[in-house]
Amino acid sequence: MKKQNVWFVRVIVILAVVMISTSVSSVYAQQSGGMNDDQSVQSDTNAETQGIMILDEKSLFGAYIGFFGLAIAVALAGFGSAIGIGYAAQAANGVMSENPKEFGKYLSILALPGTQGIYGFVIAYMAFAALQTAVLNGGISIGLGIAYAAVCLPVGLGGMISGIHQGKACASGIMMVSKQPDETGKAITMAVFIEFYAILGFLISILALGFLGNL
Repeated sequence: MKKQNVWFVRVIVILAVVMISTSVSSVYAQQSGGMNDDQSVQSDTNAETQGIMILDEKSLFGAYIGFFGLAIAVALAGFGSAIGIGYAAQAANGVMSENPKEFGKYLSILALPGTQGIYGFVIAYMAFAALQTAVLNGGISIGLGIAYAAVCLPVGLGGMISGIHQGKACASGIMMVSKQPDETGKAITMAVFIEFYAILGFLISILALGFLGNL
């Protein structure tokens, strides 16, 4: 992975952590801001309990945190697919510059890195449907909103990283097929091994969303 891609991941993760922690802190401050001196003494003894109550309190803000998570799922997975397909497309264009009629032979390899973006979209759509219902019913707790954002990360991060590396593998596979036309199956197989880990992230996000839907 190139250095700029690594920094992109770090920035996204840091922004997510800062946003969630700042949001929880601001809500806690609003809840405790109106207390007098006598109440603050009692607040010190019950701080942990009050923090849990705030996280469990139903509000639209919890849904907004969840919406941030589904945006991350789409953005990161789509980012990985776009870069991966870009790598493969560059290799395919270079090979077809000598023989443009072989486009169909490379298409199946070229399309492989695009599946990660689809995984991210499916998870985001499922999360959006659940959060839309929650908003219409008055919102969800901040704790549940954070949980929705967290379950979108496996498909987002897994899709982005695997999509980029799968694109590199597909680019190499296209170069191999251009010289060994009968080795298309081997090129696809090696690229699919990389996608396996995106599928694992996709599955765990689906299972976690199903669990959250029952809460």
